[in-house]
Amino acid sequence: MALVRASDPQTSSVSSTSRYCRYHVFLSFRGQDTRKAFTDHLYTALVNAGFRTFRDDDEVERGEGIELELQKAIKHSRTSVIMFSKDYASSRWCLDELVMILERKRISADHVVLPVFYDVDPSDVRNQTGSLAKAFARHQKTQPSNKVKEWKEALAEVADLAGMVLPNQANGRESKFINKIVQVIGEKLRRRPLSVPHIMIGMQSRVNELNLWLQDGSDDVGILVIYGMSGIGKTTIAKSLYNTNFGRFEGSSFIENIREISQQPNGLVQIQKQLLSDILNGRKMKISSVSEGLIKIEDAISSKRVLLVLDDVDHIDQLDAVFQMKDRFYPRSKIIITTRRARLLKAHQVTKVYAVGTLTQKESLELFSWHAFGQDHPVEDYKEYSEKLVDHCGGLPLALKVLGSSLLGESVCLWKSALEKLEVIPNGEIINKLRVSYDCLQDDHDQKLFLHIACFFIGMDKDYIAKILDGCDFYTIVGIQNLIDRCLVIIDGWDKVQMHDLIRGMGREIVRLESKEPWKRSRVWHHKDSFKILTEKNGTETIEGLVLNMHMCPAINSNEKVLETNAFSRMRELKLLHLSHVQLDGSYAEFCTELRWLCWTKFPLDSIPVDFPLESVIILEMQYSGLRQVFKGTKVQVTTHWSVDVEMINLLGLCNLLESMAPIRMHKQRAIFQNDDPIPVQGLYEPGIFSTFFGGNKVPGKFSHKSTGSSISFTVPLLDNHRTRGLIVFVVYMNAGYDSPPIIHHNYLSQIIVKNKSNGLRGRYCPSRYGIPGEGEDMIWLSHWNLEDDQLQGGDEVVVSVIMKSGLLVKELGIQLVQVQEEENHNMMSISTDSSYHHQTWYNKRLGDSDEEDKREEVFSRFVCLPDEEEEQQDDITVATTTGSNNSGGLRGWKVLVTAACFFLTLTLITRSSPSLRKKQPSTNPG
Repeated sequence: MALVRASDPQTSSVSSTSRYCRYHVFLSFRGQDTRKAFTDHLYTALVNAGFRTFRDDDEVERGEGIELELQKAIKHSRTSVIMFSKDYASSRWCLDELVMILERKRISADHVVLPVFYDVDPSDVRNQTGSLAKAFARHQKTQPSNKVKEWKEALAEVADLAGMVLPNQANGRESKFINKIVQVIGEKLRRRPLSVPHIMIGMQSRVNELNLWLQDGSDDVGILVIYGMSGIGKTTIAKSLYNTNFGRFEGSSFIENIREISQQPNGLVQIQKQLLSDILNGRKMKISSVSEGLIKIEDAISSKRVLLVLDDVDHIDQLDAVFQMKDRFYPRSKIIITTRRARLLKAHQVTKVYAVGTLTQKESLELFSWHAFGQDHPVEDYKEYSEKLVDHCGGLPLALKVLGSSLLGESVCLWKSALEKLEVIPNGEIINKLRVSYDCLQDDHDQKLFLHIACFFIGMDKDYIAKILDGCDFYTIVGIQNLIDRCLVIIDGWDKVQMHDLIRGMGREIVRLESKEPWKRSRVWHHKDSFKILTEKNGTETIEGLVLNMHMCPAINSNEKVLETNAFSRMRELKLLHLSHVQLDGSYAEFCTELRWLCWTKFPLDSIPVDFPLESVIILEMQYSGLRQVFKGTKVQVTTHWSVDVEMINLLGLCNLLESMAPIRMHKQRAIFQNDDPIPVQGLYEPGIFSTFFGGNKVPGKFSHKSTGSSISFTVPLLDNHRTRGLIVFVVYMNAGYDSPPIIHHNYLSQIIVKNKSNGLRGRYCPSRYGIPGEGEDMIWLSHWNLEDDQLQGGDEVVVSVIMKSGLLVKELGIQLVQVQEEENHNMMSISTDSSYHHQTWYNKRLGDSDEEDKREEVFSRFVCLPDEEEEQQDDITVATTTGSNNSGGLRGWKVLVTAACFFLTLTLITRSSPSLRKKQPSTNPG
């Protein structure tokens, strides 16, 4: 099977047949009009200029069709010159030639068509008037109507191309006109199409979309920025656009690898020389400095319409060396820039920005198969490994091409071995290409930040990461923005920091290459390496972060293997520690005294040992643990005790829940694979919001507003000296089964939407996890929202709506407001202990009437900090019912609100740093 099929629409627009060039020029003319005069002189001039030129000297009648030789000549010519004379349209063979020439142009974008209007006006050709009208009057009598229509359309099309008119040029003098034609042909032939891959799977649709912009006919100078990660196909797309369109412009230039060239001695001047040579049709210009080059470039681009492509631009200085103001360009010029930097140009400087995305799974498998098997699908025996390798590539064309080509013709056994190796050591060719963006980061601060994220924090909330790494002397927010700019990370719709798998692999490979011995590396993320280091107690000061999940070491019984605390004693620079199902024995007095982040899933003890050094810890996270209270005894830094608040339980009517709270199933939003094992009831802390899920089937009687549907409307009561500081939402829902007729299947995420119709504000909350009841069973979703002063005020009309995932049906909804009584000389507003982590759950956006606005709302899911108990006890919060009754219960502080679900076994504790930690300290090792 051929590697590329000529008819394949996904292959390169420059076909293999067009690459074979037998003639430079094909002359199409009416022999009786010009053969022995103008056409003969033009033919001689072209040949003398060195151009291989085809003309048909056979004056004998050729019959009904164009001879095969003429078809081949058109197909294998780079340029077609059409000589329009008065009797050109009277020849049906000339008209058939014209149709074939235009068809050739449509198939191959690099084929140049130059119409020459010898003694006929372009408008007569376009409209078939004048001498052409008489010719077509005869054709309509003798030729089929569809043939006549085809000829007319061809004439109209070719008349709109940029051509040459004898009376308008060279003062009508034929000799000078012929010399001008030869000059134009020479210019067009020097502008060759660029080499692009034969296999263009997934690219042609992107090229077609951008072609619409290039061919929009606007008189404005347009700038298109194509950006994306390395290997995504930016240059391929830009080359295809150039090949398709350069013939439409009077001048064109494609400058590749600008980043590399600019780093060479006098590199910017080299770029300027190439640009001028391209636009001035090969003329060599002497340039001694960048400023001199700018003057000459400005003169060249101001007099003709040009297409300029600048590939792999890395810095604004590289652009400034080519153009500084786009209004210097001639109208209708177009500039295309490819870059790895998303923020290379400001929004007001760019006409269009195009972010190149990864290929779909189907496109990826097809592209991989072309390179690995020479066909569009895998060979049956290789199908399983092909799909795994495609998954590994994550839709990156570069990786699909490299891996597919490297495995071409190899055995199944070798494929299996290659796949196993890739899981540990990524492909070097791919890594070297991707590493360019890392190496171009402006300093080691951003590089170390990137490595931390690649090893430990992918998929976590941006603000959560910032809280941790700011405490490690990073400037995380600006650093993450720099990583986004280099297409190394993205922030998804849930404010999570995400990274392409191959970018992650590149970062981890950089760490792996620090040393052959894992204990001498700065970060340890492989669980087997971590276990070996802790078992052999050979950790070093080099280690800044470590991850160990005993369940990821299947050969070891995690329930029996107990490690010792002194295994950490030599890791004096360890700041990031993530443990799961790990049991430690020994004293904690000198255990990782520099820790900033400790995430210990399945912490085995019921309280944290008194000698545990938490003085430097910023975030302590202990999900799914057996923790009943934080400490036994007294601690200076952390004094919060984790216990059931009976008053809150009574207030919410959950007093019978304590003994019956069974483990539940939890699903992650948007996750493809879910763990259906029941887990203990958990508390979920996200920006300004607390949520929990547990079994139950009724809204407590204390809730002032109830509804049997999924929406409630109410008016916020006007209470003297009160401010609305919280909103409690109580949702009862059931699993109706996915085949239940009343359920409308949709792709929505489970979410709560609150709209204040009075001031136009809205909030939408999508928890990162949600409970799944058994089929036919009920479950409760309890959510408390912490509100700002102006979000809900007395008299406001409010609508609260709940949307559940497909198959889950809301049965009952309850709403309760939390209103704070203001007392003289007493600050009631300091509910949160750290104002920098008090997140608003509302967006300053006015309400609209369309559903499209709802779709544009962002979804958030973050951790928020919990208060110290000392400040909780200073607050006196009153819950007032929205009916305005006097039946209000007293709650003791914020702790009462956030422990509403009781008995949750997760501890996400963000402790308040000491003043010395909050202030940045100079350090030689910030990571």
